[in-house]
Amino acid sequence: MPFRVSDLLLRLAPLVTLGVVAAGLIANLAGGPRPDQPALALPTALAYGLLALLWRHDQTRPDHRRHSRLSLILGLAIAAGCLLTLADRWTGLFGGRLDTALRLAELGQLGLNGHVSSKSLLFIATCALALLSTRRNRLLSSLFVLALLGICNVAVVDLAMSGALWDRELSVWSTLAAFTLTLAAALRLRERSLFSALFLPGIAGMALRLMAGLALILPMLAGWVYAVVMAPKPQEADLIAQLFGGLGWVMFQMTFLLGLIIAQELRQSEASAQQDSVTGLLNRAGIAAAVRAIKADVAGVLMAEIDGFAPLTEALGNPGGDALLRQVSAAILRVVPEEDAIIGRLWDDEFLILVPNLTQPQLEQRAEALRQAVALLPPLATPAGPHPPRLTVGCATFIPARMTLDGLLNDATSALHWVTTARRDWFAGADTDIQAQAPPDPPPEKAGTGRTPVDRAG
Repeated sequence: MPFRVSDLLLRLAPLVTLGVVAAGLIANLAGGPRPDQPALALPTALAYGLLALLWRHDQTRPDHRRHSRLSLILGLAIAAGCLLTLADRWTGLFGGRLDTALRLAELGQLGLNGHVSSKSLLFIATCALALLSTRRNRLLSSLFVLALLGICNVAVVDLAMSGALWDRELSVWSTLAAFTLTLAAALRLRERSLFSALFLPGIAGMALRLMAGLALILPMLAGWVYAVVMAPKPQEADLIAQLFGGLGWVMFQMTFLLGLIIAQELRQSEASAQQDSVTGLLNRAGIAAAVRAIKADVAGVLMAEIDGFAPLTEALGNPGGDALLRQVSAAILRVVPEEDAIIGRLWDDEFLILVPNLTQPQLEQRAEALRQAVALLPPLATPAGPHPPRLTVGCATFIPARMTLDGLLNDATSALHWVTTARRDWFAGADTDIQAQAPPDPPPEKAGTGRTPVDRAG
């Protein structure tokens, strides 16, 4: 599998978060009780660290499995605790008891600094919900990540303007922890989600990532310049931070929408370049791309060839040959309905069918079904008379972790060649062997004997 920088960043993001949290707590303890100095609160640090561990645990699980019970319980507990505390702080839902308990957990009486702000609670809850929805609803998880980006953007502008972040928390460590968790969430959704456009390969992907980064950085620089030149009051600085942060978030959304448009155009261009013009199936380039993206541990392979295609094309002409190819491809699609199957036309009369997780007995049954489906097609009207189309099929096995596309094609071609040279109707019960074992017809009777074919058979 080719190396991708995004894979490395995804593995490192939770570890970086844990390192940032540890550094923030050490700086908090070393700083001593300084009410005027922002610091990373202990509950916030623990929540960041636990979320980083949950993200890391989610990465190590196979994609086809759901969240573990531990992730579900802890993720729901974190999200519910933060949201209920926010409700208690804003509306007095529980008489302020949850908010009081949180303030006691900050351990300010033991010399620790920092206060868990409402924005921190909102960010932690949103991050936990993004984690829980990653495997169940990618669209909902993408929306949560967009909310995380908005919170981070406002926080970064606030940091640049006033040096304080989220109600007197340690700005540097809070910003880094929030940013790395948001990065992990976005990277986790880079496949088949709203964020996939930002991870396009080539120049288009690089340009989109650069634009997205500038959308996050430029508002911070503008806020810093404004703070240096204008020296606003704290209340004004908070408002300006929200305005600049919102502007950066809008800029990111514009980049995001542009990326979706570019990605759609690229997908259409790639689809047309990887599609066979006659049958609509994948061509050789499309097969190669699909094989590289396969995630199954093993796959069954069928190599099919139309018997006598060259003479038929000479007799029917190119339009007739193209019509036969379309009929055969339609029959293959009826026999192979799996959505994850790879079906393509390799050469003039050869088709490659790859079905993930198809066992050998099922593979042989599917080969027989292919041959029967083609045999049921209407006979071809050739100058020599009606000619029923026939298909020869060879079976092979593909192991993505051990084989290349060339190795796959060699094995499939060898299997097809063996079937062709041994007996072409292997999957139909070897009709030719039955005909070979039948006794030869007796010589014709001389005229005038008066015996009928029924008499000879008797």
